[in-house]
Amino acid sequence: MMLKLTDVVRLMRKSESGHASPGRPRPFTIQYVTADRTRNKGGEVRTLKRAVLLTKKRTDNRIVDLQPLGTTDIVRVHLDLILRFNNQPVA
Repeated sequence: MMLKLTDVVRLMRKSESGHASPGRPRPFTIQYVTADRTRNKGGEVRTLKRAVLLTKKRTDNRIVDLQPLGTTDIVRVHLDLILRFNNQPVA
C-alpha cells in the first residue's frame, strides 16, 4: 500500500503514548533523495533510521527538519523527495 504525503506528515507528527514517554515524538524510518539546486548536486538516495520530526508548523517551502535519534544533526528534507516512510512507498 502506498502512503499519501498527507498521511506521512500526520504520522511524522504523531507522538508516543504511554506512561514512559508521553508527548515525545515517535521515531520513524525515512528514505529520501537529496537535491541542491544552487550547487547543481543531488540524486543520492539516503535513509534515516530512527529519526524524529523537529518542524512544528507547516511551511510554504514544503521542507521539514528531521533529527536522527542519538545525534545533534539536523537534516532538511523536501516533502516531495520522500521515497519511503517506515518501509512503505510514498505516492
